[in-house]
Amino acid sequence: PYAYSEGLALHAGVDPAPQDLSKIPFLDVDDEARTISFVPGKWILEKDLMIPVGYTVKAVAPLRLDLQKGARIISHSPMTWSGMEGSKIVIGSSDGSGGGVVLIGTGGPSLFRYTRFEGFGPSLDDKAAFIAQNADVEFTGCDLGEVRTRDVLLIVRSKVRMSACSITGGKDQLTLAYCATQLTGLDLMGA
Repeated sequence: PYAYSEGLALHAGVDPAPQDLSKIPFLDVDDEARTISFVPGKWILEKDLMIPVGYTVKAVAPLRLDLQKGARIISHSPMTWSGMEGSKIVIGSSDGSGGGVVLIGTGGPSLFRYTRFEGFGPSLDDKAAFIAQNADVEFTGCDLGEVRTRDVLLIVRSKVRMSACSITGGKDQLTLAYCATQLTGLDLMGA
């Protein structure tokens, strides 16, 4: 599944150990409905959050996720994050060490609506802040920002739609490889 990457800094396929997601206070796991929902509020992640295959990961505003101490969200399931124009979902890293978001082989499209990615800080392993591989993704009304030494988006072998979004900062703002892409109203600033 990693052929033809041409030196792109992709997710290595080594995931953290499985977790009992029902014990994480900011997650509501419904095994019957096959959903994992972020509980609204302000939450700090200090270690990787591994989402297994076979769920839909939901989030609604008001929600602020703070990835610290290198923490990443790695999902093998599609995400549906729905903020509002006046109340976006916010994800970032207050200590500048966040590992970012990785979607890999999700089996369905992920939808991010009115979500603000505030940046995760410099990457120690040259990985982009948001990686999608074999994971279709759609962004609507989203703002993505990052420090100037880190790539913002890396998407490989996926369908990508971005509408009314902005990308600010970053070393490379948008890297697409082997993707079917539709970009409408995308502002690229300050690279």
